[in-house]
Amino acid sequence: MKAEKILYSKSPAAVQLMASVKNLLDPNHILNPYKVLPQS
Repeated sequence: MKAEKILYSKSPAAVQLMASVKNLLDPNHILNPYKVLPQS
């Protein structure tokens, strides 16, 4: 519900970097399943 609000405090480049790191470390999305980033 609050995933889109992260852009109020972080730049789009920072959000993209966070998503890239999460995908690199957790490709199956099994760690912290309810912690989400905005859909790109």
